[in-house]
Amino acid sequence: MINGQKHLALKKNFIIEFTHVPSGKFVLFDGFIENYSDDFATGWSEQNVYGRQDPIMTFKNTTRTMTLGFGVVANSLSESISNLAKIEVLMAMLYPHYSDDEQSTIEAAPLMKIRFANMAVDIDYTDEEENDREILDNFFSQQTIKQGEDSEEEVIKPVLNRIVGAQGMLAACRGFSYKPDLTKGVFMGDGVVFPKYVPITCTFTVLHTKPLGWKTSKKRNEISVALGTPGGNSEWRGPARWPYGIGGLGQRFPGVPNLANSKIIGGVKAARFAALTGQVAGTTRANDGETGESIDYGDYDF
Repeated sequence: MINGQKHLALKKNFIIEFTHVPSGKFVLFDGFIENYSDDFATGWSEQNVYGRQDPIMTFKNTTRTMTLGFGVVANSLSESISNLAKIEVLMAMLYPHYSDDEQSTIEAAPLMKIRFANMAVDIDYTDEEENDREILDNFFSQQTIKQGEDSEEEVIKPVLNRIVGAQGMLAACRGFSYKPDLTKGVFMGDGVVFPKYVPITCTFTVLHTKPLGWKTSKKRNEISVALGTPGGNSEWRGPARWPYGIGGLGQRFPGVPNLANSKIIGGVKAARFAALTGQVAGTTRANDGETGESIDYGDYDF
């Protein structure tokens, strides 16, 4: 029988997935996320020069480290046994792959692929990006729905459902800790104990599988919403939906769907309003859960 938590995990795809890259072994857990952080850090080489007030800063790299904490919950003895079996496999994933000979040398490091919803996922390029390699205004294919004869609204179906073309993030995991919370109770057998609740936390370094950063482009970026000056001629060279599957890197004004972008007159006030609110003045958003009334940025002094 499928209980409520399993039904939710299957129905909404709230599943935490760990895959051991060398062996292909994988385990799935319910998505009971309790702790999450995604940390991006830039590395700089700092050199102090005589007579100069500021050090010379030379860029080295950008790293990404993620911490994921989740609860493994059992509502029955059989589920507790199943959870413990999966935890055994999870711990074994921290070991490398060895050669099958007398030397028994390491052939592959214990890298993993880790995935949960759009919070831990390796975003792929869209079809438009693969074909053109330029981030197009309509890279969300078939994301426009009709709202009457003359009105249409852009929606993001892959974000509300499953992200098409995505897979687990390649990562170097630093370890797991098996520390069951015995205050929540256990199922007891003949000389064996099966915990009802096991909190697990892991920290891992995300390994980039696609080229990230900016490159020279023929396209003109959005104007500066602060000063009204023209933007540069650069574009993002990685997937437009990186890293959380939304697609802000493919939007002319980040936070505003591209269909609405086309209705923005390139003025500073209109751009600031759109970039801050995610909406375009003078258009109606009937499905935003609010009044659906027309918005006019002239009502605001900023």
